Amino acid sequence: MPTRVTIIGISLLISACAISNFSYRTIPLSSEFIASASRIEAKAPIRRYKDSFFNIELGRFQVENVNVGKSSKSKLSNKAEKTTSEDNSLWNFLIYQKVKFENVVYEQFRYEESKNFSFSLIRLGQETADAQCTISTLMLENNEVSRTSIGVWNDDSDDRTVQHFGEWLSTRLSCAISHQGKVLRFSKLDVVNSLSVFEVEQPDRQYLVEALPAVYTEEPRQAGVAGASAEQYPSDGPITAGLAVFRGDQQLAAASLVNGNNALWINQDTPESEQVVLVSMLYGLVLSSWLTQ
Repeated sequence: MPTRVTIIGISLLISACAISNFSYRTIPLSSEFIASASRIEAKAPIRRYKDSFFNIELGRFQVENVNVGKSSKSKLSNKAEKTTSEDNSLWNFLIYQKVKFENVVYEQFRYEESKNFSFSLIRLGQETADAQCTISTLMLENNEVSRTSIGVWNDDSDDRTVQHFGEWLSTRLSCAISHQGKVLRFSKLDVVNSLSVFEVEQPDRQYLVEALPAVYTEEPRQAGVAGASAEQYPSDGPITAGLAVFRGDQQLAAASLVNGNNALWINQDTPESEQVVLVSMLYGLVLSSWLTQ
C-alpha cells in the first residue's frame, strides 16, 4: 500500500506541474452554447451540519425544504466474494517507526450504503418542482481472517495497524422530479475508471445526458471551450466533472460538478416551465456531489 501511495503522489505532482498554467478546473462547453446560455453559480455552503444550509438561491430559482436522511448500511451476502492479503511491513516502518514484518489476510463481503434526500425548487415564488433522490453505494469491505507478524517495536502497545476500508465498486444516484402532474426520473451511475452513465425517463421530452470530463482554464468561473486543443485545455481523463443535456441536436443545459466551481448553464431559449425541471435535475446532481464528498 505505501508503494501505491508513493506512486500516486508522484503522479499528482507531475500532473500539477503539467497544468500549472491552468489552475481552474471546469467542463468543456461549445462557444455557441455558452453565448446562448445563462450561467447560474451554485455556491456550496461552508457549514453543512443543518439541512437548511443547502437551501440556496440559483439565479431566479430558490431551493427550499432540503431534507437529508441518515445513511443506512446493509450486508448483501454472507458469502465472501474474494480473499486478499496485504503486506504492512513498509507501512509500519514509515508511519509507526516499527521494524515489524506483517501480513494480513482478509475476506471481502459486499455491502450497500444508502442515503435519501429531497428538496423543492421554486421559480418566482410560484411554480414548484419537488425532487426525491437516493444515493446508493456498493462496496467490498474487509473482514480480517489471519495476521502473521514478527519484529521488534518501540513500546508494548501493538494495537496500531493500518486501516483497511475495502474496495469501492459503484455509486448510483436516482431521482424523481414531480412538476405539473408529470414525473421525470433520472439516474447517474459511477464506476471505477469510467465516465458516469446517465439515464433519463420522460417520454414527452426525450432528454439525452452526456458526461463531460474535466478541463482547465486560466480564469475562474468560466467553462472551457469544447474543441479547443488538448494542449490548451488538458483533460483529466475518464473522471466526470459535469454533464450536458440535449434534446436532439439542441443543447438545453449543463452543469459543473467540480467542487468550488459548481455552476449551471441554461439555454435562454428553453421555455420557463421546462427550466424549472432542468434546474431541479442539475441541482439534484450538484447536491449529490456535495453529500458524497
